[in-house]
Amino acid sequence: MDMSNVVRDKILRVGLSEHDVSFEEIPRDWISKFIGGKGLAAAYYNREISHDVCPLESKNKLMLFWGPLTGIAGGMSRHLWATKSPLTNSWLDSYAGGKFPSFLAYGLPECLGIIFENFSEDLTYLEITEGGVELRDATDLEMATVEEVEEYFEPEYYHACIGPGGENLVKFANIASDGGEHFAGRGGAGAVMGSKNLKAVAVKSEEPEFSEEIKTYRLQDIGQMRNKTETANAMAQTGTAFTIDYTNEGGLLPSYGYTKGTFDGIDNINYHAMSEASTGRKACHACSLACGWSVKPEGEYDVETNWGPEYESICLLGSNLGIDDLSAVAYLTELCDNYGIDSIEMGNIIGFIMRLSQEGDIDYVAEFGDPHVAEELIEKTVKKEGIGKTLSEGLEKASYRLSKKDKAASVKGLALPAYDPRGRKAMILTYVTGDRGGCHRRPNLAVLGMKDYFLEKAGFLELTEQPGKLAGKAIEKQNHLSLVWSLSACDFVSSIYEEDWGEEWLNKIGYDVTEEELEKAGERIWNLIRMNNAQFRTPEELAAEFPETLKEPLKSPGPKEGVKIGEEEIISLISAYYKEREWDDRGIPTKETLKRLELEGFEIKQDK
Repeated sequence: MDMSNVVRDKILRVGLSEHDVSFEEIPRDWISKFIGGKGLAAAYYNREISHDVCPLESKNKLMLFWGPLTGIAGGMSRHLWATKSPLTNSWLDSYAGGKFPSFLAYGLPECLGIIFENFSEDLTYLEITEGGVELRDATDLEMATVEEVEEYFEPEYYHACIGPGGENLVKFANIASDGGEHFAGRGGAGAVMGSKNLKAVAVKSEEPEFSEEIKTYRLQDIGQMRNKTETANAMAQTGTAFTIDYTNEGGLLPSYGYTKGTFDGIDNINYHAMSEASTGRKACHACSLACGWSVKPEGEYDVETNWGPEYESICLLGSNLGIDDLSAVAYLTELCDNYGIDSIEMGNIIGFIMRLSQEGDIDYVAEFGDPHVAEELIEKTVKKEGIGKTLSEGLEKASYRLSKKDKAASVKGLALPAYDPRGRKAMILTYVTGDRGGCHRRPNLAVLGMKDYFLEKAGFLELTEQPGKLAGKAIEKQNHLSLVWSLSACDFVSSIYEEDWGEEWLNKIGYDVTEEELEKAGERIWNLIRMNNAQFRTPEELAAEFPETLKEPLKSPGPKEGVKIGEEEIISLISAYYKEREWDDRGIPTKETLKRLELEGFEIKQDK
């Protein structure tokens, strides 16, 4: 089948209660307004998910979307899961790459997404083959780990699945794909999938034919990926592990339960340690970066990883726990991955418990540097045993239940990733304005100075003294990323599409769209998701809610020793951001903004 001129203008709707599957056309104006991926998911979320629905009730919906160029252009093998998060109680979109997204798009060539509704009485999985689409019995996979699911399916199947964490409704359960090489990790989409008794989505398809023009253009993209930007080049050389030396030197590497910004054992877990332990590099479909690693480190644990660990896991299961044995970090990461839980949230939780234990706040022995305690807490959390039942709620809710919210590093329900904002204050804006909680990718303002770091070892650019300028930079990046994730492009190669926002590629597959319209679509999508989030706050309220532990001085020696975050800094940044966004003083898009962005027909979901 030649996919060069196939029009992707449908979704697949799956009724789990009645085992119904049906195809329906996407509203024509939505395709031009919202493109695909993140944008279309946001539109369906606004229309179909009620503000007051409980995330783990059957009325919540689970959406799997991809983009118009998925499996066609280079660096476009990405998919997203969108739903109402059980962790944050608001909008969630979580992404993963690999091979599964492309072959899913090949298996449903006229589609841009799947919407799962209600729940199945028995454990089931969705099978997509040339013969059609069917829900099949999955009771043999009950409580199967990600590795066991991989062994269950024949090699010609590509699949995404949940592990025991998802079936047990751990609120930060993730969704694995490609046998545990990739994860839609943050926010608990795996728990929503578990609440619907949906174990997996499995597709059996083959790569289709493309026209000579498409093949040539695709090869050009793949060929230029490595040298397009310093970041892409670094990813090609080292993967995400290179970041750890940057953050440690800059004083923003979370260590010892988010109390310090540097780590003495850095040389044992950094890029050089990863390189020495490497057993090979791995790449997603149609990508030349090969930013993935598999490693077999020497140390206490005999472990060889499937993919990774990535930077976030190295930090939050390494330096944040005071662990400098790379084999232990790799083992703990694989344990989280195999159980199907988010290693960022889990690493934060373990560091939090270790800190409480060290400071005498709980009657639980958990010393920094002890991987066996970390392993025990992971097991207890997944099985909801003992203290694990509380921890399975996620860092923020667990901290409330333990009456220690003042020592938890979370924003809007999501545990913070591996960039301490005291070491890089631009990240305050990232965490507070991010559309799914405290996420580092929306946008990652910590890396604004990374070019200087690599070229000159010079400096960690701060723009917090120029809040308007920083807000403008954040908005520019957020709008661009909204489009990138609607195209379903990988962040690391998105620079290929920065010059024309993907116009040339989209025109080649039949989209009649201009660069200006695509730029506006990015802004439209970010604003629509803002409308989907009911938790509107004034700058003063957001400053008061910002983690108390980050308002305390960093303890570690280094460039950011003693730095803390003041509420006035937060208020100044958010006020400037709201103004630049053309939102009101609670962060709600104004009527004029909605009219300009053609969003007047969509609902603003507000707290009552």
